[in-house]
Amino acid sequence: MTSLEQVTTKKRKLNNSAGIQTKISDFHESTALTEERIHEIDQACVMAFVVCGIAWHVIENPFFIEFLKNLRPEYTPPSKKVLSGKLLSQETAVVNVRVVKKLTNTTNLTLCKQMNQFRISNSYDGQQTFVKPD
Repeated sequence: MTSLEQVTTKKRKLNNSAGIQTKISDFHESTALTEERIHEIDQACVMAFVVCGIAWHVIENPFFIEFLKNLRPEYTPPSKKVLSGKLLSQETAVVNVRVVKKLTNTTNLTLCKQMNQFRISNSYDGQQTFVKPD
């Protein structure tokens, strides 16, 4: 038997003195959520739905709600109306501000219309931003 085989066939001993393995549920966040944390989760939820193309009605599906409750029992997901309305509008505003800030400090831009989208190119760094007209 080689030394590699000897190492891989040995069982690891538990590190704690009681001999009981630590449960993953011991690390579960069970405290009440702050408004700030709820806002962060809501933002992540909106981004996931938009970027992944998930239909808005999924947020009210009982299986999806159960999934979210398994991840964070204290979190109550927003309604379809709130997710696709207020929260989407807020996230759109945040993204628009980021785009405007980025474009404000940029020079030598080229604007092209291509397949019902506008492409903004920076001739120095080659970065491109696609903007779909309203």
